[in-house]
Amino acid sequence: MSKAIMITGTNPRVGKSLIVSGLCRIFSDFGINVAPFKVQDETMQDDTYHAVKDSIWEEITKTYDRLSKKYTIIVIEGAGNMAESDMTVEANMRFARFADAALILVGEVDKDGMFSSFYETVEQLNKCANPFLPPFLKGGKGGLKNSNNSSVPDYIKAFILNKFRGDINNMRPELRMLEDKTGKPVIGVVDYINELSTQELELDEWADILKHKVDMCFILRQVGMEACMKKL
Repeated sequence: MSKAIMITGTNPRVGKSLIVSGLCRIFSDFGINVAPFKVQDETMQDDTYHAVKDSIWEEITKTYDRLSKKYTIIVIEGAGNMAESDMTVEANMRFARFADAALILVGEVDKDGMFSSFYETVEQLNKCANPFLPPFLKGGKGGLKNSNNSSVPDYIKAFILNKFRGDINNMRPELRMLEDKTGKPVIGVVDYINELSTQELELDEWADILKHKVDMCFILRQVGMEACMKKL
């Protein structure tokens, strides 16, 4: 079975797809057999999701199982805002447990309240009595077991701050506070790239940017690929 890492966000459109594509290219350049995987269509409404979730789950897991037999690493793109609703919590956490994936939480520096969105997401997942958490995340009937019995917040391994503008030194006190309060490291601060530049950017160029802005040693350790560190 393949190793998995999931890129999920504090909000929609924080740049998850770009980070997933960049990581896939980096892994591929290291000679690792890698594939991307999308958890769910973010445009689906809660009522629609709940009506078809069982059939969706069956199809998603079958597809993932097929991929996991062919690829060494799968980079999963999470759905929407990590803890916004029953739908996004269930979509992200149910699949993270199924794939036993390490979660990297991405926030957008360009938005106001970025740090509070990190705190709120972690706090939301820390609350066992959270009304958004479905029974399988509370250990109820139908709960999923994973290989290491991790709690929900344990799956979040680190933070990446995307779309940063300015002097990183001005943000260091907030970064340290985020790490101290959550116990999770900030492993990357990625500069803002406007939409037009993003469209024109070659994937190799983007992967090179990401490789220098994100702690790839940390990422490689999450997927058991420490041997690739010498290629950085």
